[in-house]
Amino acid sequence: MGYRKFEIGEQVQFDPGANTHYPIHNGHVGKVTRIESYPKDSGPGTVVVYEMECECGRRLHPQASHVVKVS
Repeated sequence: MGYRKFEIGEQVQFDPGANTHYPIHNGHVGKVTRIESYPKDSGPGTVVVYEMECECGRRLHPQASHVVKVS
C-alpha cells in the first residue's frame, strides 16, 4: 500500500498555488470519500488516488499535491 497523505473523512482544500488540474475549484473545501492505490505502470512505487466531494457538489479526483488538509 502506498503512502497516504489524507484519510477518508478528512477535510481538504484546493491550494491555488499548486492546483493545476481544477483551477475553477481553487479555495474550495471538500471531504475525502475514497482512496485507491495501485502499482505504477513502470518503475517502483505506488499511485494513490483520492476521491473528494467538493463543496460545489462535484466528485473530483485531485492529486495529493493539489490539496491541503483543513485544520
